[in-house]
Amino acid sequence: QPGDTGVCAYFPKLVDWQTIAKDYTESVCITEGELKAAKACKEGFPTIGLGGVIERAIRDVNTPLYYFLLWPFVRIWGADEMGLRLFRALCAVAAVGLFVLRIGIARPLARRHGGAALRALSVAFLVASAVALLAVPVYLVVATAAFALRPAFDLAAVVPLLGTSAFGRGYVDLELCLALFVAAGSVALWVDRPERRRRSVSELIATTAAGISAGAVLLVPGAAGHAAQTAPRTLSLVLDWLHLAAGSVWVGGLVGLLILWRVLPTSQRAAGLAAVVPRFSNVALAAVVVLVASGIWATVDHMPTLAALWQTAYGKTVL
Repeated sequence: QPGDTGVCAYFPKLVDWQTIAKDYTESVCITEGELKAAKACKEGFPTIGLGGVIERAIRDVNTPLYYFLLWPFVRIWGADEMGLRLFRALCAVAAVGLFVLRIGIARPLARRHGGAALRALSVAFLVASAVALLAVPVYLVVATAAFALRPAFDLAAVVPLLGTSAFGRGYVDLELCLALFVAAGSVALWVDRPERRRRSVSELIATTAAGISAGAVLLVPGAAGHAAQTAPRTLSLVLDWLHLAAGSVWVGGLVGLLILWRVLPTSQRAAGLAAVVPRFSNVALAAVVVLVASGIWATVDHMPTLAALWQTAYGKTVL
C-alpha cells in the first residue's frame, strides 16, 4: 500500500469473504502482513492482513541517539524495519564473504605481492563484523519496541521483552553465533601464514572452526524466521541457508575486490587482481547460480499464488 496511508486491511481473494461474513460460527484470524494472510488463507485459515503496522509504529521513535546511530542507512533505505533488517543482513553477509575471500580465494596473493593487501582484507572483515555486532541488537531492540508500541530507547521496558518471543530469542542466538564467528575468524586469520602454500594443522583447525561458526550465522535467521514456518521445513531451511551462503560469497567477494583494487600499488594492481579475479570468478559463478536457483525455488515455496507477486509487499520486493 502507498506510504502514509494508515493501516489498511487486506482480504486475500483465496476465500469467499461474503460467505464467511454471513456465518457467525466461522473463525477469522488477523495478522500483520499481507503475505502471512495470503499464506494462511491458502492453508485453509481465513485471515485478514493488516499492512503498515510496523512502519507506523517505528516512525514514532524519534530519540536523538536513535537517529544518530541509524542515520547512514536511514538516509539510504528509510526509517522502517525493512531498512534495518537489510542493513543488518548486508553487514553479516559482507563479513562472511570477506572472510572467505581473505582466508581462501585471495590467499595466494601474499606469495606474489606481500601481505599488505591481505591485511587490508582482514581489517575490512573486522570492521564489517563490528558493525554487524552492533546492527543486530539495534535492529532487535527497534523491532521489539515497534511490536510493543514503545520508544526504542525505553530500554527498561523493551529489554525484558527480547526473550519472550521466538523472534527475539532467534536474534539473541544470532548475536551469539556472530560473536563466536568473529572470534573464530580472528583466530584463524591470526594463525594463518599465507606465504606458505600448505596450511599447518592449527591453521586447518582454526579455519574449520570459523567456517562452521559462519555457517551457523547464516542458518539462524532462517531458523528464527519464515523458512522455519514453511513446509517442508527442512527444504525451506536448506534453501534459505544456500541463498545466504551464496549471497555472502558473492557480495563479500565483490567488496573485497574493490578493497584490493584500492590498496594495491598502481604498479602491482593489474598483476595482483589477475591473481585473484580468476579464482573469484569461478567461485562467484557457482555462487550466482546457487543464489538464483535457491531464490526462485524459495519464492515458489513461499508464494501462495502467482498473484501474490504483485499483490503483496514480499512479492513486490522479489520483483
